[in-house]
Amino acid sequence: MVCVQGKSAMYAVQLNPGHGWKAAPGCRILVIDGGAVRLDFPVDWTVISTPKYVVLVDHAPPHNRALLAVAWRQFPPTASGIPLTPLVAEAATAETREVIHRGEAVSFIRPPLEAAWIEMRVAEAAHKREMVTRICLARADCTQALLIFDFWPEDELALYPVWTTFLATLTVGDYIADPTTGQRRAQRG
Repeated sequence: MVCVQGKSAMYAVQLNPGHGWKAAPGCRILVIDGGAVRLDFPVDWTVISTPKYVVLVDHAPPHNRALLAVAWRQFPPTASGIPLTPLVAEAATAETREVIHRGEAVSFIRPPLEAAWIEMRVAEAAHKREMVTRICLARADCTQALLIFDFWPEDELALYPVWTTFLATLTVGDYIADPTTGQRRAQRG
C-alpha cells in the first residue's frame, strides 16, 4: 500500500501486481502531489493531511514523541542556482520558539536531489521542556520540499534510524503518472 497526498485529500492506494515501489523494511511509502515529494516512513506512524503540510506522527497526540511535517512548492528554474546551505540556515532563523542551540547546516547531493538540513534545540513552551527540531530543504528540478522533524531529546537515538530513512528515501520532483504502478513517469509542465 502507498499513501498518496492529492490536491484535496490523503488516500491509500492498493498496488497493482508487479508494481515498482520498494519501501525500506518496516516502512510505508508516502507520495505527495503525484511525486512532488516521496519518502518512506515507519509502518505504524499515522499520516495527517493539513492545508499547509502533510504530517507524520508516531502516536496520536498528545502521546506522540515525534512529528514530521512536509511541505512542497514549485519554483522558477532561475531559483535552482541558490545554494541550499545558507537557505536552510536562514530558514532556521524563522524559528518562533526560543532557540537553545543551533548546529551547523549539513548538505548532501544525490542527483538530481540536493538537500541541506540543520538541527536546533528549542524551548517547547507548551510542555515547558527542551525539544529537538531538524529542518531540511531539498530540491530537484523545479520542486522544493521542506521537512520539519520535531522530537524529544531522550528519543534521539531511537529516532536516528527514522531520520536516516527519511533522508535516504527522500525524492523530490519525480512525478508519477499512476501511483498504483510506481513505474510510469510523467513530465511536469
